[in-house]
Amino acid sequence: MAKKSKPQPEVICLSDDDDDNNNKISIPVASPPKRRSPSLVNGDNNIETFQASDWIVQRKDIMRIPELTIKHSDLIQKTYELGCSAVRFGIIEFNVESEVILMKETEFELKLKSDFMANLNIKLAYSDIISFFFSFQSQPPAAFIQVHERRRRIVLCLKSSPETEKANIASIYYYLKAKCSTIVYEFFLIYKIFFNIIFPQNICCINGSRAQEIYNLSRFAKVSALGSITTSFVIDANDLTPKTVGLNNNSIRFDLSCDDLLCLNEGEFLNDNIIDFYLQYIYYKKLSDEDRKRTYLFNSFFYTRLTRKGNDDVLNTSAAERRYNRVKRWLRDVDIFSKDYLILPINQTTHYYILLIQYHNNVPT
Repeated sequence: MAKKSKPQPEVICLSDDDDDNNNKISIPVASPPKRRSPSLVNGDNNIETFQASDWIVQRKDIMRIPELTIKHSDLIQKTYELGCSAVRFGIIEFNVESEVILMKETEFELKLKSDFMANLNIKLAYSDIISFFFSFQSQPPAAFIQVHERRRRIVLCLKSSPETEKANIASIYYYLKAKCSTIVYEFFLIYKIFFNIIFPQNICCINGSRAQEIYNLSRFAKVSALGSITTSFVIDANDLTPKTVGLNNNSIRFDLSCDDLLCLNEGEFLNDNIIDFYLQYIYYKKLSDEDRKRTYLFNSFFYTRLTRKGNDDVLNTSAAERRYNRVKRWLRDVDIFSKDYLILPINQTTHYYILLIQYHNNVPT
């Protein structure tokens, strides 16, 4: 019988922004294959494009554009005011000043405000847009913008009334078609010549069901939101009171605010305070005394501190030394090498996952 070869250990690199420049190791990363699929613009299915599979629009999803109620020349000669209440970049949401976005000659102008950072004035050039899908039949009415750079995605929460919906659909569509066509022609021509690929300006109004699916993917990371769209279970802030919870004979106390508790709503993203509380609850309430002695639980900020550059980093040291110096004070009261299990919560790309390190003393160094 042939002797089985020992499988090679899998190497997982820290997500870090300060790796040594002189000793970088090129590690191949398997990326999902790009999906080539038909993309439809105004009913033309002879054009192909690369798009993320969750934002693909098919012929059946596209709605017919009504006729303009004003002259085309009158529409495109002036700045168009698009009613919009909020703008989302991933999970970050901003309110829109005066609830209006300006569509100008060559760009969108977004004046955004929020409670957690300074107001922003963003200009988004039409030439940077890969696709613009919109619908007034979803909840909320929304426009979905995909941008060239790193395939960034932006969601606009639109404002409209039944009386103005048809006029808005026609105005948005024909205004963008007119403004975008002259700006991006040369850019797409280069792609056609060198790569034999056409990246069209996908501008279309889509039906409510497909728009709802794209919105749910953008907002809740799934096609179907939990429960009904119109009657979903919602925790009311008026029903909540801040709580202080004690663990380990009250030696550890968590102050849970109403904002912390509100993130338990369906589709919301859990924050670090909820994550830390729940892990500590499991640690002290569910593990036996013996298991707790063998286990060390890091808090949710440890990995971020370990891998992110700091102002106090010593530049003439290796990346490993810099990482160690960032967290050495965090572990001065515990010997992690005496533990059998290390539990490390990690937040990356707005999602949490748990890293369980078992019998790390057996790893050769």
